[in-house]
Amino acid sequence: MVKYTKYIYWTKINACKSLLRNSRTPIRGSFPDSRCVIDLAISLRQEKKAEQRRAILNAAAVLFRKRAYEETRVRDIVERLRISEVTFFNYFPTKDALIGAFALEMLEISIAAAKREFERDECSVPDRIRSVIRQWATSWDSILSFMLWLQSNRG
Repeated sequence: MVKYTKYIYWTKINACKSLLRNSRTPIRGSFPDSRCVIDLAISLRQEKKAEQRRAILNAAAVLFRKRAYEETRVRDIVERLRISEVTFFNYFPTKDALIGAFALEMLEISIAAAKREFERDECSVPDRIRSVIRQWATSWDSILSFMLWLQSNRG
């Protein structure tokens, strides 16, 4: 999904450059050109926000595994990333919100995998359903082991 999203951004960038290069009217007076530039700015901003959020989650996961959840402070996460605590709290209201984000991410990955599996045509529907159930069982097993690990390190 990240590669596809970056492809869309690069496609927009190239389309905007082409419009601006081939435009004979001033940028300010041309609605398609200015709209393209605005869309590009919003898209790049959204991409940077998603990258920052992902970096926070990755840093938190590393520290949680290394030190345990309870021993990891928000300050440790922000120091590792060299960002401010304000930036952290713009993305996550509390440290506990990170756990919720991890859970949602795992659900999204499971749903995306199920969609891909159901779109395959090379095997029968019952085989696809079995494959999805097998994948979910594997992914949920890893989630449960992570949650049990978190519980054992909390006390």
